[in-house]
Amino acid sequence: MAPHRHDSAAPAGALPAPEPLILRRGHPERKHPWFLADDDHMPGENRNTRNAQALVEQTELWLERAAQDGYVFADLALRWDPAHASYGVDPDVMVVMPAPPGAARLRSVRTWLPGFFAPKVAFELVSHETARKDYDDGPAKYAVAKARELFVHDPEGHGPRDKGGPYPLQAWRRARNGRFTRVYAGDGSFRSAVLGAWVVSVEGWLVVADDEAGKQPWPTRESLRQAAEKRADAARRGAEMERRRTEIERQRAESERQRAESEKQRADSLEGQWRRMVTRAIERGLGRAMRDEERDGLDRRVRAHDAADLVERLDALDAATLSAWLTSA
Repeated sequence: MAPHRHDSAAPAGALPAPEPLILRRGHPERKHPWFLADDDHMPGENRNTRNAQALVEQTELWLERAAQDGYVFADLALRWDPAHASYGVDPDVMVVMPAPPGAARLRSVRTWLPGFFAPKVAFELVSHETARKDYDDGPAKYAVAKARELFVHDPEGHGPRDKGGPYPLQAWRRARNGRFTRVYAGDGSFRSAVLGAWVVSVEGWLVVADDEAGKQPWPTRESLRQAAEKRADAARRGAEMERRRTEIERQRAESERQRAESEKQRADSLEGQWRRMVTRAIERGLGRAMRDEERDGLDRRVRAHDAADLVERLDALDAATLSAWLTSA
């Protein structure tokens, strides 16, 4: 599992000396039912492995959001008795607060060492291989280890039936008097006092959620990644839609410009035709080509009058009157 960013520093700046590994081969206590070697790892079911990873991420992100000093361990031995250091339990997930020194490099959590504490909350995900341990020995071990809360999830009913089970979800809690007792056994959810949230069995998965029904689960890094991808995809789609809208507006503006240009060209063409028509009528009346000052006067007259009306009026004028009319414009 990825190390949690809240990793407390060692007291006095020095990490404790690493404890020797407890190996099964040749160990004098290897036959004791609570013996746990550091090289003992129960074969995890793929679904439980994925569920454990999700719980790790949910609780890690909770520590980050709350700026809590803590560390989330997965599949790491918890030990509590220096006289019997080989005794232990191997939580699927446990949250230790504050984080022990050198948390990311630990080979086990040994609560008798300075700066080490029992887990505030632990999760056990029951498989066929771990059922008896998780139902019988597990709670007793967490009791003597002084864990505050324990949740045991068994959605497929692997647990023994001789004690009223199996139960999809069990919750154990330490009371003020120190007793560690089961406070819930059923198929629903139970609120964790440590996390301030609901621990819920949802369709075979154990999740931490803000609501009792588990419809508002705490995020995981994967769910945050997917949400970020969805937001980025939505932003890309929005940007593409905006680009298309801008392009449509540009094309519409270009179409309007071309239409206006076409109208102008048509008007210019008609104006040219009218100008030529008027010019021919005047020069016919004058019996000669117009002079420059007469052309300037015609420009002003054409802008002020309809060309066709001018032609009709000019046809009735003689040359002298036309010339005077043009130069006086």
